[in-house]
Amino acid sequence: MSFLDMAKQLKNMQGEMKKARTVLAAQTVIGKAGREDVVIELSGAMEVKNVKIKPDLIEKNDVSQLEKLVKEAMADSIHRAQKLASSQIGSMTGLGGKNPFGG
Repeated sequence: MSFLDMAKQLKNMQGEMKKARTVLAAQTVIGKAGREDVVIELSGAMEVKNVKIKPDLIEKNDVSQLEKLVKEAMADSIHRAQKLASSQIGSMTGLGGKNPFGG
């Protein structure tokens, strides 16, 4: 493969990645903890869109429990966003949903 061919291929891949980022940014994942006591909504680009906490959880005034559930919901939503990104990038690049970066 010539240098010119590799440069063209790289440019095409950059375009596909930009397209994938745009598609991901428009998608949403939801992470949950407890019995949906804490729900965190992220875009596929890992931007926090919404956080919901059940009022009765706040009324219990158990800060450590609330912190634990927020952490769990955040971890769940990040995991779901990473899976979405891996799948999206894999389908666009032909890598079969496998993240080439090990995620």
